[in-house]
Amino acid sequence: MVAVVGLYLATLLRDAVNIPLNDDFDSIFGFCIGYGQAETWTERLRLIFAQHNEHRIAFNNLVYLAEWRLLGHVNLVHTIWLGNLAIGLMIALFWSWLPRDLQRSPLAVLPLVALLLGFQAWESAAWAMAALSGYWVHLFALTAIGI
Repeated sequence: MVAVVGLYLATLLRDAVNIPLNDDFDSIFGFCIGYGQAETWTERLRLIFAQHNEHRIAFNNLVYLAEWRLLGHVNLVHTIWLGNLAIGLMIALFWSWLPRDLQRSPLAVLPLVALLLGFQAWESAAWAMAALSGYWVHLFALTAIGI
């Protein structure tokens, strides 16, 4: 299991770069520019919940806004790592759903770790908007199911 996690993290460390890709231009920088130019709080609120293609990416927008306010800019590498953090939280959530006797063995979650950290979704793993959108939506859905 350590090898799977290590390989994933090493690949992410290598591939996560602060270069926008595809929707990053509009969804991240377009949002920040529009938010900065908005004059009223209602206009800003509308921008946070505005539709982006067929999605509403309010969670993403709040993350971009928080980073922009805290650091003065949005670093896509931070966004990529934050997006991938949701995978670790999903693994922890699945582990918490296991019966107590299986929780003692890390091998019980090895198939899940291998599936979630596989490179079948490599585009999402190293793409700022996709990592933040996709992985957190899955975590939110799993959390809702587990409640």
